[in-house]
Amino acid sequence: LDLSWEANVPWDNFQYGIFKRDNSTGNYQPLDTVSTSSYVDSGLTNGVEYCYFVESFGTYSSPTLPEPLLNLSQKNCAKPLDTIPPCNPELTVSNFCENIQQKSETSCDLSSEDLRNNLSWSVEDGTCLDDIYKYEIYFNPPSDSSPNLIETVNDPYDTTYTHYLEESIAGCYKVVAVDSFDNRSRNPQEKCIDNCPCYLLPNSFTPNDDGANDLYRPFKPYRFIAKVDFKVFNQWGNLIYQTNDPDLNWDGTNMNNGKKVSEGTYYYTCEVYEQRVDGVQKREEPLSGYIELIRGK
Repeated sequence: LDLSWEANVPWDNFQYGIFKRDNSTGNYQPLDTVSTSSYVDSGLTNGVEYCYFVESFGTYSSPTLPEPLLNLSQKNCAKPLDTIPPCNPELTVSNFCENIQQKSETSCDLSSEDLRNNLSWSVEDGTCLDDIYKYEIYFNPPSDSSPNLIETVNDPYDTTYTHYLEESIAGCYKVVAVDSFDNRSRNPQEKCIDNCPCYLLPNSFTPNDDGANDLYRPFKPYRFIAKVDFKVFNQWGNLIYQTNDPDLNWDGTNMNNGKKVSEGTYYYTCEVYEQRVDGVQKREEPLSGYIELIRGK
């Protein structure tokens, strides 16, 4: 609250004592002493009434007159109304993908504990932190153009959050600081984090109806794959199988006539479409190679 006053007296004032009401007792207590006719009382709670009066100390600058000359103002009360937004938190986001060297992966490991993003943020100590009442966490998945409120943290000193997800960990986050008068930090920082797709294919399978390795499939699990364009060609370059299903599930038959193809080497190409923070994206380099089809009987 900004306090100011004027003294209509014939002498000169040289000092002012400011008194503030103790809301728990109703008694006025000395708050501060100043030499100017204004004062700022900070650290107050929005919507709570605070009351003050001022005692002035003056003099006629004459050695024959007593001093100080005291004068009391009227008592006045007001409620603070804060319209200033809190500081923006500084946000960082991390997940398990940061520790993966994708080009050297020999398996696409993935557990339920990996499907999470770890958020942490900081604000400046002092006035900024004192002004914060709670935090709101917003998440914008790749399939949604607008951020969604996913959590409210009611402790201003709690500056971490773990966001558990189910299929994709790509997306963008914002943390908004909110003060006790519902002012929100403006233009909060956005931090985006991506998936680390992984999709690996074997070089052989044995479709002999023995219940083991009868289907040509990718190594499981694979990670963050939306779809594929998988094609198999025979030695004459004829297309004999095609699917968009990432599980592939080729059983060794020719899709053109439904007959089982013979043992041998077949060539494949596979365009991979990955789940990314910007949506489904086609991988720059397609997979390609040879499949040894072994029937064994």
